[in-house]
Amino acid sequence: MIADVLLVNFIEIFLFEFVIKMDTISPNYIYRKSLNLLKLIVQIARDFLFAFSFPKLVKVFFKDSFTPAKRKVFADIETIIPSNKNGPIRILEIGVGPGYNFEFYPKKCRLIALDKNPYFEKIFLENLQKHPDIILEKFVNECAENMVSIPSNSIDVVLTSSIHCSVDNSQSVLKEIERVLVPGGRYYFFEHCLDEPGTTRFKWQLFVNKIRLWQWTLNGCTFVDFKHEISKFGVFKYKAKRYTAESHSWNYLVRYLIAPHYGGCAVKGK
Repeated sequence: MIADVLLVNFIEIFLFEFVIKMDTISPNYIYRKSLNLLKLIVQIARDFLFAFSFPKLVKVFFKDSFTPAKRKVFADIETIIPSNKNGPIRILEIGVGPGYNFEFYPKKCRLIALDKNPYFEKIFLENLQKHPDIILEKFVNECAENMVSIPSNSIDVVLTSSIHCSVDNSQSVLKEIERVLVPGGRYYFFEHCLDEPGTTRFKWQLFVNKIRLWQWTLNGCTFVDFKHEISKFGVFKYKAKRYTAESHSWNYLVRYLIAPHYGGCAVKGK
């Protein structure tokens, strides 16, 4: 799909525009089109590098720190009664990445995996083989703000883990989550977030946001106030709390910055 987009842009700029519209084309138009193509190439490169490096980053900095807290947040997924009485529950994980939340899924479930980065699919499928009880319906390469492949009122559980830091619009994502959930469906979230205002960590997080360090090195990630976002959305009834992971040794600074998380469960009205 990405190759098709690149090919279309190339044909439009360097063949169609130059050969067919040589007399009418403006230098400014060529500049804009070329710049758009360059941005697309850069984004593809960033997606590829992020998918390649993310498993290594998780292993070093993140995974073990947050597993106990995630286990608490996702613990009662096992208790959910599927809307389809004849089958297992249907889970949509947004920003599924390599599939690091499989261990928190019920033993039997159906999964729709969604990620805007297509380069995660290969490692995702490799990790999925270790969990034969999970039935994969499909891997969807879409943005969370516009999940056109997911029908309304079709999902028992939506799960996200550190994705609101890199979406374009959290309110649009929450609206889509509410749309795809069945009445009474649950949304489980575990999102890294800004620390309490006024704290030293909060000031450091704002500084990192300002210089866009996280955004460039982690493919769009920024520190956000997810507690405010879900409260502002105002549609779900939810229970949530703040979790703070411990920081250790040489990788203290990274863990220190990403330690605060906001996790819980929201329920769609019936």
